[in-house]
Amino acid sequence: MAGFSRRRYLFVAGSTLTALAIGVPGAAAQTGDRLDYERNGRDVDFDFEGLTFETDSDDVELQDGFVDFERTSSDEIELSVDSGSTSVDFETDGDDFELSVDAGGAQLDVERDDDEFEVNTDGSVDRFEAEDEDSVEFTAGDIDFEVNEDEVEISGDVTLEWDGEDFEYADSDISLEFDDDDLEYTSPDLTLEWNEDGRDFEARRR
Repeated sequence: MAGFSRRRYLFVAGSTLTALAIGVPGAAAQTGDRLDYERNGRDVDFDFEGLTFETDSDDVELQDGFVDFERTSSDEIELSVDSGSTSVDFETDGDDFELSVDAGGAQLDVERDDDEFEVNTDGSVDRFEAEDEDSVEFTAGDIDFEVNEDEVEISGDVTLEWDGEDFEYADSDISLEFDDDDLEYTSPDLTLEWNEDGRDFEARRR
């Protein structure tokens, strides 16, 4: 394949555990299922058992069943999770954000748009505090919510943290972390790791 900048690797494993050496930083292992890995320069396109991971320059997109995550080159975040028992939508635009959560016995919608801050909940609210448009805390059902200037945090049945750049999310099924230059995603079946700086990539069964 020398002389080609675009490389495509298609691998179908047998019944034994096999490691695929891709020839660029990163490796994957699997048994009995189709794995499709494509590298174009520093960008990665990976498909395995319903999971799709793709990078385009500094844009990152991951889809896995009921999970859809996207991070743009301008550090904007979009996350959608809908597993039936848990539903979360989170979207950022600069310092502004929209958040919808249906989990832990609570339904809540929170939006910050410039100097406007709006909270709507459906369920019991045990505590609510608001110092100004940049600092709000409340508890609804099993969900604790806090926003303080550029930081957003929820905890309880789901966990979400965002500070304008770094992002973390976790529930009973999956976890996703984008910290500085590293992305790590864990589902019940698979762990995926990607380093934006060195473009290293690894996927493995749990």
